[in-house]
Amino acid sequence: MLQTLSLNCVNPAKKSPFDRRFFHCERELTTGLLAKEASFRLIVSGKIGVKEIERLIQKLEIDKEILADQEGDANEEAAN
Repeated sequence: MLQTLSLNCVNPAKKSPFDRRFFHCERELTTGLLAKEASFRLIVSGKIGVKEIERLIQKLEIDKEILADQEGDANEEAAN
């Protein structure tokens, strides 16, 4: 039988509004619409504060630069 989880943890059997299960101690911090056919879900575990959000923003900025480089390379190849 499962033991009771600490107060900081979400019941792993609890389903999100999207009918997906979380792993132990995970929770959905935020969701949103990015475009007409694109959305996001931010799943986190542990204590999240300003420092962690700033780190997430830095990682997203890096991902944005990588995608911009890839799109630029694809546009150059299409032009040739």
